[in-house]
Amino acid sequence: MWNKDHSLQLSLWAIRIFFVLWICFCVFGYFIVKAYVEYNHVYEAFEVILITLYLCLAIAIFLLFDLYKLLTNIKQEKIFIHDNVYCLRRISWLCIIVGIITLISTMKYMPFIMVSVTFAFIALIVRVVKNVMEQAIFIKEENDYTI
Repeated sequence: MWNKDHSLQLSLWAIRIFFVLWICFCVFGYFIVKAYVEYNHVYEAFEVILITLYLCLAIAIFLLFDLYKLLTNIKQEKIFIHDNVYCLRRISWLCIIVGIITLISTMKYMPFIMVSVTFAFIALIVRVVKNVMEQAIFIKEENDYTI
């Protein structure tokens, strides 16, 4: 039967899989972008796509680390702690940075606008969750001090 522990384990495994994919993109990114550019005949966008990919990969490792740390805390039943708020805050800022990088890249390759808007929206959702978590910690701490 499916429960919260299975869901948590699935999320942790997904992060591990994304880490393996991250390594693959780091190693084979040049060839993937080259194949993409040749298939779509957008040769003039090769450099901007490649630079954008590697900049976003540099940020992705920090995102994966923060997600893993957040889920590990939850697995250890450390939910309403300031460390989780810090992870969520950092995740939202990293998403904003990816959104800005891809927005700048739209000057040379317009399809990046979809990535930019998507990451801006993800950043907004994570910020809302962070604010809810921050408020929950405040209420928890207040209740802890109440007799």
